[in-house]
Amino acid sequence: MGIQSFIETVCVQDAILWSYAGNDEYGQPSFDAPTQVKVRWEHDQRTVIDEFGKQYESVAEILIPVDIKRLDYIALGTVDSSTPDDPQEYDEAYQVIRFTKIPMIKSQTEFVRKAYVGWQR
Repeated sequence: MGIQSFIETVCVQDAILWSYAGNDEYGQPSFDAPTQVKVRWEHDQRTVIDEFGKQYESVAEILIPVDIKRLDYIALGTVDSSTPDDPQEYDEAYQVIRFTKIPMIKSQTEFVRKAYVGWQR
């Protein structure tokens, strides 16, 4: 079993992902429609430094089998008709403050992906 298969096996929690799509004409963040992903969500408070050197307090470390990016939002749960298109309207959504993608040793196709999220909206 490769690492990707293992990660998909342990990612059994449902999560909602809102991908950051940029800012609208008024300078406000906009997001793609929410999608469903499987994750392994570990509540763990730690200091995280982003790519600009700014420190944040992360509230969770998330193992995820797909690429995401800083400024995306994620929440535990499932997408349904009541899920808002704007994650800032969802009380349990957290912003991704750091995403790491580490290749496995001697592999160019298998990665361990982790997201660190902070400040609840």
